[in-house]
Amino acid sequence: MEQRIDCVMVDDEPLAQELIQQYLEEIPSLRVVGVFQNGLEAMEFLQQNTVHILFLDLNMPKLGGLDLLRSLQHPPVVIITTAYREYALEAYDMDVVDYLEKPFSLHRFLRAIGKAREKLASRALSPVAEPSAKPSRQRYFFVRVNKRSIRIELDRIQFVESLGDYVKIHQDESSLVVHTTLKRVCEWLPADEFPRIHKSYIVSLAKVELVDGNRVKVNGQELPIGNLYRKEFAALLESTQMGG
Repeated sequence: MEQRIDCVMVDDEPLAQELIQQYLEEIPSLRVVGVFQNGLEAMEFLQQNTVHILFLDLNMPKLGGLDLLRSLQHPPVVIITTAYREYALEAYDMDVVDYLEKPFSLHRFLRAIGKAREKLASRALSPVAEPSAKPSRQRYFFVRVNKRSIRIELDRIQFVESLGDYVKIHQDESSLVVHTTLKRVCEWLPADEFPRIHKSYIVSLAKVELVDGNRVKVNGQELPIGNLYRKEFAALLESTQMGG
C-alpha cells in the first residue's frame, strides 16, 4: 500500500483552498490534516504534529508565509502557492521544493507534488518535529463542507455511511454529510479501529455494542456485515475478545 502523506494548507483565500482541495482529490495518498488562514494559526500545529507537505501562501495577515517558514526548526516539504512572483528567489533560498504562481493548473500542481515526493523520499518522510518520545496517533482529521474546514474527532465517530459520491459521518451528538467516497475515508482512519464491514459502512470498533451473526449494533442501530468483509472483521473482533 502506498504511504499516506499528510498535508497542511496555509492560505487566507477560500477559493485557493478549495482549488487545492479539488486537486488533492485526484491523489488518494495525500490527506489534508489542517487548513489555516494565516501563519500564526498554523505555527503551533506544525510544531506539534507530523506533517509531510506544506502548501504555503505568502501574503497573509498576522504572520506571512516566509516568516512562518523561518520560525520552524524542522519544516516539512514546502510548496509555495502565491500570486506574487517577486518572492521566488527568497523562497528558493529557504529550500522550498516548488513555487506555484496563482492561478495554477492541475498539471502544474502534479509536477510540484512529484518534486515533493522526491524530496520526501530523500528525507524518508521525516516529521516536522523531533519529539523525545514516539508521537501518539493523530486523533482527528479535517473535512471540507460548504467552503469550511471542519474538524472531525476520531473518538466521536460511531460509523460512516456511503451515500454514493458522499458519505455521512455519524458522530456521538451529530452527523455530517461530506463530498467524498467511503474508500477515501478508509484511508483517513486507522483500520484496526475503524474496520469496513460492508460496501456501505465503516464502524468504530469502540462503539460496537453487539455483533449478532451478520449484523452489528452501533448506538442502537443495526448495520449489515457484507460477505466480502466478514472474515476480516471476525479476525479483528477475535483479537479483542476475552472469554469463550
